Amino acid sequence: MGEATGVAAAVAVFAGLGGLAACLAGLAALRELRRLRRVGVPGLALVRERLHGPEDRSAVSRPLPQFSTGDGRVVEVNSPVPSSRRSAR
Repeated sequence: MGEATGVAAAVAVFAGLGGLAACLAGLAALRELRRLRRVGVPGLALVRERLHGPEDRSAVSRPLPQFSTGDGRVVEVNSPVPSSRRSAR
């Protein structure tokens, strides 16, 4: 029974450390969110599907967020992650 107790304690410590890491990540995200709400400028963005050109090597489509700045310029940002939408191809 002593060996089972040791294994259970090790699992409990491992789970506790994982929970602590998740809690710290959540607190950091809340801090960043509060900072953005305090000093950030709200804005709207349009997310378009990027059209594939002949130079594109990837078959995965990526979203292309597009937003306007305070001085009226339109900025497009290439997304580093593929679209989560499933295509019917």
